[in-house]
Amino acid sequence: MTAQPHQPADAAARVDSDLVARAYRKVMDRQELTKPERAALKRHEREKEERLRWQYYGSIPQKHWRQMSGRQAKVINEQAERYGIPFGGPSINLPAVVRALHDFLADNAHKLAREDDPLMQGSGSSGRSLATLTAGAGGQASKPAAYPNNTPGFSNDSPKIFSESTSSQSSRIAAYT
Repeated sequence: MTAQPHQPADAAARVDSDLVARAYRKVMDRQELTKPERAALKRHEREKEERLRWQYYGSIPQKHWRQMSGRQAKVINEQAERYGIPFGGPSINLPAVVRALHDFLADNAHKLAREDDPLMQGSGSSGRSLATLTAGAGGQASKPAAYPNNTPGFSNDSPKIFSESTSSQSSRIAAYT
């Protein structure tokens, strides 16, 4: 037998829901919360955040995916079709993409590990090969440019901010205010 959609499944969750409801009423009335009410409200907010996070993971708009990848929709759709990774279409289901990506890597591990593999020589749209990105000076792995400079919220320059002097940072902050 399944629980009703509006009621929690177990007794502890039902008790929590009563505490949460009481806590919300108190918050709205600007009353002080008891310790158990604060704890229940905190648990509820954490669980709600987790539920929403997974919901959002399953429906990333392609616009956001294009911004994160730095690729045009045409390239994304061609790669999705060519490699069988489900990131084409109007929205992206991130858990499915992650599974497909790891399956692809596992299925092609031997091919990707060979140094004479044409895939490693690069002929893709970016003009860079995986070998070029992973082999830097002296055989050291180099950091690939993961995000284009115009991608909001993503920056390859983050470490540089910490290396600046305080006065330089202050002048940059002052310029934005």
